[in-house]
Amino acid sequence: RIPGTNKGAAYNLDARRKVADLDLDATPNFSAGLTWEREDKIYMAVPHQGGGAVSIVDMDKWRRIKTIPTAGPGRFIADDRNPDNLVLLIQSGPDKGLRQMIDKDTLLIVETIPAAKN
Repeated sequence: RIPGTNKGAAYNLDARRKVADLDLDATPNFSAGLTWEREDKIYMAVPHQGGGAVSIVDMDKWRRIKTIPTAGPGRFIADDRNPDNLVLLIQSGPDKGLRQMIDKDTLLIVETIPAAKN
């Protein structure tokens, strides 16, 4: 993340230079993100810190292709048992612990699973 902005920066570590700025509309939490490959393209899902959304980035063109509104700020994104989905765990707010499944092809939330009751 570029300090003081809602932008991220992509660096080519082999070339040791910045290759792109990423405009993500919110403060990205890159350490909680996930990448995946579909049809020879690489995508990255990055939850927004303090906000209820996930940005989807096309890593070939280094541009945000979609922002998906979510039930709250995401703690992390993981692969689901179903290889077609991502799982976002909501980290805070009234829906804390809720899991939202995001379809990797449509980039839509396809299922919401309530938080486990203790």
